[in-house]
Amino acid sequence: MFTLIRVFLLEFNEYSMVGWETHFFFMQSENAIEEIVRSVIEETDYKIIDLIIRGEKRTKVLELFVDRRENVNIDELAGISRRLEEKIESGPFAGEMSRIVLSSPGAERSFKFIWQLQKHIGRNLEILMNDETKVEGRLLEADEELGRLKLEVALAGKKKSEPVEIDLNFGDISESRVKLSFSKK
Repeated sequence: MFTLIRVFLLEFNEYSMVGWETHFFFMQSENAIEEIVRSVIEETDYKIIDLIIRGEKRTKVLELFVDRRENVNIDELAGISRRLEEKIESGPFAGEMSRIVLSSPGAERSFKFIWQLQKHIGRNLEILMNDETKVEGRLLEADEELGRLKLEVALAGKKKSEPVEIDLNFGDISESRVKLSFSKK
């Protein structure tokens, strides 16, 4: 009985080790690719909002979402994308990426930094607070120094009431997005 258990543990350890080594290699690869991405982005005035690497070797997809204080320029994004591809393909990771997707965050992604909201003053936001409270209102101010937002909101349950201004700490916000409206005015 002792021999059977020992053989099982030995086999288990060998299989575990192979999986671990493979996982470690891919983690090292992903970390190195992230460093390449960061070095290219640091040459610009864009900031990384989200970086996702998914897939297996040779079929990996790099999804990179960037933003900046000014409006995003599609021609600049195309140039950054070409530079990323050149750097990745000229190094030890040549052929590993099957696709690179570079984009601005878009309306479906939550704002990660308060400076992103400064471009959206006057627009309606949907906000989910850390305590699961939902807030909707028009953004009046985004104070990066104080880390606070000022919104104009309608009081819940009151029709045709005057909106009130509220202040929110950006750190208390779990998610925030521009509320898209498709109605004609």
